[in-house]
Amino acid sequence: MKRYKILKLKWEIIPIIIFLGIWEIIARLNLISGHFFFPPFSTIVTEFWYLTVNGVLGPNFLSSLIRVLVGFSTGSIAGLLMGIIMGWSEVTNKALSPIISLIYPIPALGWLPLLMLWFGIGEILPITIIFICSFFPILYNTVTGINNVNKNYIFAARIL
Repeated sequence: MKRYKILKLKWEIIPIIIFLGIWEIIARLNLISGHFFFPPFSTIVTEFWYLTVNGVLGPNFLSSLIRVLVGFSTGSIAGLLMGIIMGWSEVTNKALSPIISLIYPIPALGWLPLLMLWFGIGEILPITIIFICSFFPILYNTVTGINNVNKNYIFAARIL
C-alpha cells in the first residue's frame, strides 16, 4: 500500500516537473522575449529566497493577508446577512433584487476608477475591491439557497 502511494505521488509530480522544465528552457532560450515578463523559474525561486531571508516578504505578505481577511470576512458577513434578509422577506427581495441584478455583473476592476475617486489610493481601496468580490456571490447564493428550500421542510421544522 505504501509503495502504491509513492508511485502515485511520483506520477502526480512528473507533469509539474515537466512544466517547470519547459518554462525554464523557454525562458533561458529567450523564445518568449523579455526576461522582465517571463523570467526563468530558477530566477523566481532565487528571488523568493532572497526576499524571504532578508525579511522583505514576511511583512508585505502579512499586510496583504490582513487586507484579504478583512475584505473577505466583512463581504461574506454582509452578503450572508443581506441574503438572509432578502431570502426571508419577499418585499425586501423584490425591492433590492433589481438593484443587485444591475450591480452584480460589473467586474470588480470596473469599480476601480469610481472607488479611487471615492476613497483615494490607500488601504481601504483593496479592501473594498475584495469586499465587492465576496459580497455579491455570497448574497446571490444565500438568497437562492433560501428560496429553493422545499416548503415541506420548512413546515416540518415549524411543527417540531
